[in-house]
Amino acid sequence: VVFVIGVEENIMPFVRPGEVETADQRIEREEEELRLFYVAITRAKHRLVLTSAAKRLWYGHTVSNRPSRFLAKLPNELSVRGSGLSTGGIVANRTKQFFKDMFGT
Repeated sequence: VVFVIGVEENIMPFVRPGEVETADQRIEREEEELRLFYVAITRAKHRLVLTSAAKRLWYGHTVSNRPSRFLAKLPNELSVRGSGLSTGGIVANRTKQFFKDMFGT
């Protein structure tokens, strides 16, 4: 069972408040975080749970973040709001194949 907590914009991919980075640095950071997301998804053997919060305390302020752009990388039929993805069947295989196709692995 794999849990990925905080699958929200500014959390995944992570953005430090006030930090300035070049476009190339941002792209590189986001690509690395997407690879980590891929690893989490492909390691789930029985169940994958992706969570996000409607509101959270972020550096002393209450914020509302949108769901992570990484969720948009998943095929629509694999996004199940309010429940985990069962990795015991076709959903897991299709998710893993999707990421294999995406990363060429």
